[in-house]
Amino acid sequence: MTKLLKLLIFVNILIFSSILLNGNAKALSYDLKMEFEVNLMENNSAGVTQKVVLRNNSADFLSTSMSLDFPFAQVDSLKVVSEGTPLPATIENARLWIEFEDQALEFGETKQIDISYQVVNFVNVYGDIRGISWPKFNVEEEEIKYPLKIVYPVSWDDVYYSSEGVDMNVVFDTKRAIAFTDVTKPVGVYFGNFTLKQFNIQLDKTRLLEGETSLRLPLNNDFYISGVNESTNINRAEEVSTATIDVEKYILENPLGIISTQERKFDENISLSPYSRGIEKIDGIESNDPTKLYKVLLAKLRPQTEITQWSRKSISEILEQDKHSDIDYATVYSEVLKSKKIPTRILYGIVLFPDGNYHWHFWLTYLDKTEEESQWKQIDPFMEAVTGYEGYSNVTPVRIIWGQLNDSSDLSDINLDLFTITPEKFQLRNFTNPSAQSGYITSQLNDKPLTGEVSVLGASTNNLKVSNSLQYSILYIMAGTGLLIISAIIYKREFHFNLNRKSRN
Repeated sequence: MTKLLKLLIFVNILIFSSILLNGNAKALSYDLKMEFEVNLMENNSAGVTQKVVLRNNSADFLSTSMSLDFPFAQVDSLKVVSEGTPLPATIENARLWIEFEDQALEFGETKQIDISYQVVNFVNVYGDIRGISWPKFNVEEEEIKYPLKIVYPVSWDDVYYSSEGVDMNVVFDTKRAIAFTDVTKPVGVYFGNFTLKQFNIQLDKTRLLEGETSLRLPLNNDFYISGVNESTNINRAEEVSTATIDVEKYILENPLGIISTQERKFDENISLSPYSRGIEKIDGIESNDPTKLYKVLLAKLRPQTEITQWSRKSISEILEQDKHSDIDYATVYSEVLKSKKIPTRILYGIVLFPDGNYHWHFWLTYLDKTEEESQWKQIDPFMEAVTGYEGYSNVTPVRIIWGQLNDSSDLSDINLDLFTITPEKFQLRNFTNPSAQSGYITSQLNDKPLTGEVSVLGASTNNLKVSNSLQYSILYIMAGTGLLIISAIIYKREFHFNLNRKSRN
């Protein structure tokens, strides 16, 4: 009995101690406000100024130090200053630790701390487009709102895409500045403009099935193809083109090069597919406004972040799932928009995600008729659900439309061998002069001597073809010009000869 009593007393002491410790932890709480100014530089580094205003809410303790979530593993030129006095600071375990030393913060006292540092290679360059991904900052694992100002060289052009609404956009001298008022999550921004996309594709041997000797790769008809070797056979067709690749002959050191101007329109299809079954189970989609429908559907679906094999399901099957893939999102949005007589197409291709990796991905395009001139607009609800990046007003530019999915497709027609291809050296280039762009495309395709015709895909490339008849025509013109010159010389000599004969007579 005595042993049991001692055990109960010991347990009570532990519980009482934990209560005291929790009370002290709460007493050590403080209020904190932050703001950031990020200066992007031509060398693609970022100079960051972080202002922190701290107020001690502890009535029983002095604040002699603090720590902040710090998402940068390594920075240069770290400086921490308060009221002109440098403070010791270190980065450890994704946190910034700051010691106040003899500047301990008393109850109710406020202190401003200025933190500055540089992040090397912060800006990613994709040809004429530059992109940044500003990370999320938390305070003691709690979400905090803060203003963010980004300054960058005016030569980078205006903002092409922003994952958050820009609250300020001004130009002064050689700099341009944009600002966001209440930031709570990662921010992605792309600067610049582009008229064509260029990248390489290369086989990933590790993902080939055992004994697989050839791959049949569907290609967008708008693609210009370069670097075609003996192992690859390009088959052109009016609607769908393909490349058949002999795996044994394929030379890994020579990837296929692809250029796309993405100047295409889509069929105005509003017919519901077999996958629309169960659409009547979706509540709140009475509106015909694409903006409202986008928000309603976004709230009804939950993104699946694990990479699994794609499969097409009906809306009824999709709604029964707890989580949904990108093709699930695309199916639901496509069928709902088409039910409102809004032409919609499901797209698939390669997309750069905020994790820095390229992924094969499904998203949508619909015909926006709200403006004076109707235009096809791309939307990516799955991307917004996963990353928080805006997916309606615009989509991230580092992506390529590989093709459009047939409404009744079960994915077998696009051949999943497609997904053994990984992209490299994605470039977006801007040409304001169409002739300059055509010349650039031709130069990229001329990686070996022309044999009479440029090897490209698509009817839009007819103006780039150099036919043998044209070469012979040039030779005929040159030969004809030469004969005219010779005839003129002969005529002149005969004229002088006859003139001399007359004078002698």
